[in-house]
Amino acid sequence: MTTPAIEESFQSVQSDRMTFDLPCSRMLKTLVVAVMLCCAMIGALPSIALANGLCDGDELWIINTRCLSSEACRINLDTPELAISLLDSQSKFQTSDLPAMLNAINSDEGIENVIYAHGNRFTQNEAIERAWYVYRNISRSRKTGVRIRFILFSWPSAQQGILLNDARIKAERTDAQGLYLAWLLRQTIEAPSGLTLIGYSFGGRVITGALHALAGGSLGGRRLPGEHLTGYGARVGLIAAAIDHEWLEYNEYHGLATKNMDHMTLMYNPRDTVLRKYWLLDPATISRALGAVGPMKFARRSDGSPLPVISINCSRTVGRQHDELDYFSADCRAGRHLAALIENR
Repeated sequence: MTTPAIEESFQSVQSDRMTFDLPCSRMLKTLVVAVMLCCAMIGALPSIALANGLCDGDELWIINTRCLSSEACRINLDTPELAISLLDSQSKFQTSDLPAMLNAINSDEGIENVIYAHGNRFTQNEAIERAWYVYRNISRSRKTGVRIRFILFSWPSAQQGILLNDARIKAERTDAQGLYLAWLLRQTIEAPSGLTLIGYSFGGRVITGALHALAGGSLGGRRLPGEHLTGYGARVGLIAAAIDHEWLEYNEYHGLATKNMDHMTLMYNPRDTVLRKYWLLDPATISRALGAVGPMKFARRSDGSPLPVISINCSRTVGRQHDELDYFSADCRAGRHLAALIENR
């Protein structure tokens, strides 16, 4: 499968944004029609075949937001209608619901909960294939007897327009996705083993945005209604993160995220030609991507202590590419590092 990437997105500017990404000042009717078309296309459960099956005792879930609004100013943050499905013993996805998933997360003490957010330009089936690849690589490196509940956060990242315009649309879209994920995380505070959050490229931006919003931070001009939470203690893994290198500092756009982190594993690549052009998303800021520059200054955790960060420079292995698969090579060993993150070792 050709690796979906945002590499092409930084070459030139286009102006063919689809109707469901119009600014909030546009007509709601257009947005509703576009969302209905989206649901018609992806409403059916995926029929993708996953080879080899799950390891004994493991689970694979999907949280699907692809039919929900992607505009932060319009989204429902009281009762978002997240679509939930679960892989059954026959390797087929079955419709489930949020209460069933939350009950599993909050009551089962013998399994590690992992939420994985994919990067840009993934269709639903491509996202499932990639999540399966990541899960299998992590599984090969985990300790014997450790069970994993692997949850794919499938967000609307399929190609939308072309080139730089596509990347800008997805960058804006991550605010809404971060808010959805923050809402979900607030429902999992009773999880016995806590959660590990793994994100690649823009998926990392969704994760840090969610932890920021969970602590009461604003994304796209919106805050999570109700009680805010710090000290969540998430274990965070970021691969080639498409996040401004300053955003996790105090008073920055995701500056409250570290208040909900326990520790972080950061895999970066200073030679990544896509992330080195990250500043084109907003030329006025001339910002660099965290996934290219590597470990920076981070805000402190909720108890005031520094955030423990394990950083791995994968430039020798990955080279100039913006390709998640290369991080799982024998040299960079993302599977081993993420297994250690999940198991808190």
